[in-house]
Amino acid sequence: MEPPKESRNVKDYPYFPKTLDMNFVNDKLVLLRRLLWGDQVNPMLAAKIGVYKNSLSETVEMVERRRIYLHIFHRIEMSQYNEIALYCFWILKFQPFFPTDGNIKTASDINAFIAYRLLSSCVRVTRRKNGKMNPISLKMDVVIHALRYQDISKESIMLLMASLIEA
Repeated sequence: MEPPKESRNVKDYPYFPKTLDMNFVNDKLVLLRRLLWGDQVNPMLAAKIGVYKNSLSETVEMVERRRIYLHIFHRIEMSQYNEIALYCFWILKFQPFFPTDGNIKTASDINAFIAYRLLSSCVRVTRRKNGKMNPISLKMDVVIHALRYQDISKESIMLLMASLIEA
């Protein structure tokens, strides 16, 4: 799908559906799960975390809308790490994960931890792909606190991710 080079008019681009194809959403969720937990998910951990599927689908949709926006209005192709940064942002906003037992304090704790886990996994994998073998240390409790209590914009989390990868 190549947009016309001479136009930035939204009408010249394909219609964005009100709801995304569930196969597309499921494929994205599988990729996120693999980045988050590796190839094997701990069944005990999975039993402790519930998912609001509508919120998670909306998260995927918002990232795709941002991809289209950047492509149409700024002629930017979103990188994989920017995509993950946007998933972190929308997970923090929509709070799609919740505790299924009483041992975890709040849904906010879970979602901040998952956003941190996505961020740190993406930084580690991308640095390795770029030939940077020295690990970067993130203070988990500080980053989770910032994700949970600070107002972080989409752009700032994307810049944070880029800075950590380049460090």
